[in-house]
Amino acid sequence: MFACCCTSQDEGSTVEVFQIPTLDEGGPSFLGGTLQPFTILLKRHRRGQPLGWHLDCVDPTSLYVYEVSSASNTPVGAYNLTAVPTQQLKVGCFIKSVNGLTSTDKMTEAVDKDDVLELVVQNPYMFELEVEKRGKSLGMELKFWESGCALMIGEIVDGAVKSSGARVKPKDRIVQVNGISGGNDTLLRQLKGNDRVKLTISRCP
Repeated sequence: MFACCCTSQDEGSTVEVFQIPTLDEGGPSFLGGTLQPFTILLKRHRRGQPLGWHLDCVDPTSLYVYEVSSASNTPVGAYNLTAVPTQQLKVGCFIKSVNGLTSTDKMTEAVDKDDVLELVVQNPYMFELEVEKRGKSLGMELKFWESGCALMIGEIVDGAVKSSGARVKPKDRIVQVNGISGGNDTLLRQLKGNDRVKLTISRCP
C-alpha cells in the first residue's frame, strides 16, 4: 500500500464529500444511469483558478473524482449547474483523458497548467459482493491516495478474495465496506476488523 500527494487538488468552499450512489436492488448500476463516456469542457476565468474538485491519481491511466464543489464560482460547479443530470461531473466519476492526454502524469500536468480543459468522463460501474475470511487474509494489494476515499486493488494473490471466486480485478476500487464509507483509514479498519465483509466496488468500464 502507498500514499501520495497530488498537486491537482483544489481548495473549495463547498464540496460534496464522497457519497455512494444507491445500487439497484439485486444488481449493479451505473452512477448517472449511463455507461457511455461523455465529453465536457471546463474553463478557468483566471490563471490558477481552483477548478472545484479533488482528484485521486493512484491509477496511471485515469483520474478518480472524490470531491466536487457545488459553488457556482468554480468551473466544475458552474458546469454542473447547466449540465443534464446524466452528464454532470459527480463524485465517483473517472476522467479518462484531458485535452487528448491519457496518462495520469500528463493529465494532472494539464489540469494544473491549462486554462481550458476538455475532459472525457466515465461513470463508474458499481456492484457489491461479500467475502468471508475464514482465518485467511483477503489477499489483495491495496493502493490509496493519501486524502482519498477509496482503496484501489492492485495485485490479487492467494487469500479469501481469490478463494471466494469474487469477481474483482486489479484497478477496481473499494468505496464502501459493510455499508460504511469514508477516508482510507476508515475503510482499512473495516476490512481488518471484520471476518465477513461486504464490499461496494467501483469499476471504470
